[in-house]
This record gives sequence, structure tokens and C-alpha cells, in this order.
Amino acid sequence: LADAVAAAHPALAGAARQVAADRRVHADALSAEVRRATPAPVTGAPPAPSGARASGSIGSPAPVDPAAARTALLRASASAQRQAADLVTALPRYRAGLVASVAASCASHAVVLA
Repeated sequence: LADAVAAAHPALAGAARQVAADRRVHADALSAEVRRATPAPVTGAPPAPSGARASGSIGSPAPVDPAAARTALLRASASAQRQAADLVTALPRYRAGLVASVAASCASHAVVLA
């Protein structure tokens, strides 16, 4: 969604690109932790990238109205923040710290998008 908003709404592009960059960092960190915790058997071939990341088709299309686009980004960030915060207490310490940092970053998007 953030990449789509950045492409569709020049006035929101800077903030939306920052949100998109943050979310990519989160996805990469969480994926690395999943790989670390559940290593795949060695097969000799590197794993293929996921379809969504490889094709560039991550997320939803941007709303046409800039105000609706900003609201959609705010809602998506708030939802991600709540989901991450809800997980923290059920995770081991290292993962809790990782997920808490994702929650905090998502919360900061409200300021970035203000």
C-alpha cells in the first residue's frame, strides 16, 4: 500500500516511501528470524524469493483521493502496530524485542504521516 500511495500521490510520496522502507526492513528482519529458528535442509540451491516480493506486487492499490490514501496508510500502520504489540508478551525475549521494535516503528508512522 505504501509504495502504491507513493507512486499515486506525489504530496505523500516522501512519507509513504519511508513507511514502505520501514515495512521492508521489518519483513526482512522477521523473515531472517523465522529462517534462523527453523533452518531449511541444505539442498544446494538458494531459496527462491517469495512471489509477492519478486514480482513487486506487494500490497493494495492506493485510494484515488489523497486524504483517503493517508487514512489508509494510517489505518494499516495502526493495525500492524496492534498486531505486533499483541504478540510481544507471548514471545521469547529476543523475538519479543524484535516484534516490539516493529510495533514501535509502526506507531511512529502516525507522526511521519501527520
